[in-house]
Amino acid sequence: MKYLARCGLAVWWAMFVGAHSGLSQLVGDGVVPATTTSEPWSGASEEQRWKIVRESEAEAFPEPIRQAIAICLERRSDREITSREILLAGIIPLPRVQRLVEDRYVEWKAEYARAPLVTAKGCVLRSTGWCAVLAKARQGDPSAMRSAVEVVDSPTLPLSQRWELFEDLAYTRQPAAVEVLKKYVNSDAWTTDPEDEGKETDYAGPVYVYAAQALGALVEDFPVKHATFDEIGVARDRIRKFMNSHKGPWRIKGRPW
Repeated sequence: MKYLARCGLAVWWAMFVGAHSGLSQLVGDGVVPATTTSEPWSGASEEQRWKIVRESEAEAFPEPIRQAIAICLERRSDREITSREILLAGIIPLPRVQRLVEDRYVEWKAEYARAPLVTAKGCVLRSTGWCAVLAKARQGDPSAMRSAVEVVDSPTLPLSQRWELFEDLAYTRQPAAVEVLKKYVNSDAWTTDPEDEGKETDYAGPVYVYAAQALGALVEDFPVKHATFDEIGVARDRIRKFMNSHKGPWRIKGRPW
């Protein structure tokens, strides 16, 4: 059953890419229906789409699907490659896909200076360059991981924006991500801006809740997974005890190849 679920995710992804590029004809053999014409995730929110990408694992993609996705991405122009596809490229262990990540990573060093991660309106901007940093970090590049941690853990980035990047950090599947998120699990600060204190906002809440949600997708034996805000709130002390008393290496989900 677990294997079938993984295969289902791979086919789902192939259908997504095929909807834009004719990948269904490239795969053939009945793996992806040739009649694929629309995004399988139509109807999913933007947040749900990012979540699906961030929680995908390399083992979910059989070799034919990997090769087909690689061909698809290589045929896209630079402007057609999306940020989510760069994250996908960071998951698939193929040299020609990694070149896409490498190119975007080099561009990011200049791009970040011109276009900060947070826009003037306070929105988090997930550019292809930022996603290339995350993809390189997922592949085990220590310099990229340091860059990702510096951005997410920057004291100049307000908590009202920083929490949005916790799951980006979890995508890297690296021990350094666990250590950063551990700090926020132990914090009782709220995600709202000081001037918004006391106001009801869509994402107002203790920062430890968002950190715990990210850790649930990152640490194998994390005590609370796929939990609601209320469930995490009830389990707060248990979560903190687990994180603070842990000895030895973290068991991280889907460690890089």
